Amino acid sequence: MKFEGFRSSMEFTDGMLKVYRKNIGIQDINITIPLSQITSVGLIKPSLAGNGVIYTLTASSKLATSALVTRQDALKDSGSVAFTKKQLTDAQAFVDALNAEICK
Repeated sequence: MKFEGFRSSMEFTDGMLKVYRKNIGIQDINITIPLSQITSVGLIKPSLAGNGVIYTLTASSKLATSALVTRQDALKDSGSVAFTKKQLTDAQAFVDALNAEICK
């Protein structure tokens, strides 16, 4: 299953999660994370002031040490994807499917 976000995308197939983010002015991010290393997947809903974020937590993630994950912290992590308010239902469906796949 694939989710196209704001200048970014996330796809999971064959036990792997592929994250692609297009960054302006710096190198693009293109990483692959085994689903077995993901401990949880979170979703921050879009607000009036900012886009929403799908983020993943792994044992080595900097976000895993924080009790509260903010939008800015999540966007700094390479395993996250931003999305607009129009994409919220698709983002929620993707997070639900990814969580179901991780729990298998």
